[in-house]
Amino acid sequence: MTTLDRERHGSVRPASEFPSMPRAKGVALLKPDFFKISHSINPHMNDEQGRLHQVDQSLARQQWSTLLSVYRSLDLEVTLFDGLESCPDMVFVANQSLPYVDRSGQRCAVMSHMASPTREQEVLPVARQLQMTGYHCHFLAKHDPEYFFEGTGDGLWVPGRRLLCGGYGFRTNPAVYSD
Repeated sequence: MTTLDRERHGSVRPASEFPSMPRAKGVALLKPDFFKISHSINPHMNDEQGRLHQVDQSLARQQWSTLLSVYRSLDLEVTLFDGLESCPDMVFVANQSLPYVDRSGQRCAVMSHMASPTREQEVLPVARQLQMTGYHCHFLAKHDPEYFFEGTGDGLWVPGRRLLCGGYGFRTNPAVYSD
């Protein structure tokens, strides 16, 4: 538990004390048709000399296909989203939203406000694709340029509980979790 958590909650509570939430029955994957590293938005995109890593498109497609097969073998419902050529990082589909099921059973998603302007361009196209599959999308009310949130890239639900483990730092502002 972080200092921020102690200030907000005072003590540690076991996950079993939080209301239940249906477990995910599916996963969304974005087709890697346009995946490439065309610019650097974090140090992992560069090699030791500071140059952009090159993507082996064949290997990336093979790895993506293997992941798709694994999800299907686990009997998960796999929803495939289309990417955009102008958004090569969009393949990392966890970052654009934080999906959940509300108390009435409606599938919902809190849409991200990405720290990188190039990644922010991915949010509305993903929201449209989520809406087409029956999700109700919620957008953050604050439009402060420092009020970032990178969805499931930084926030993860405790399986079966309405308890969110929220990471924060350069991609997500901790204030997002209290609003």
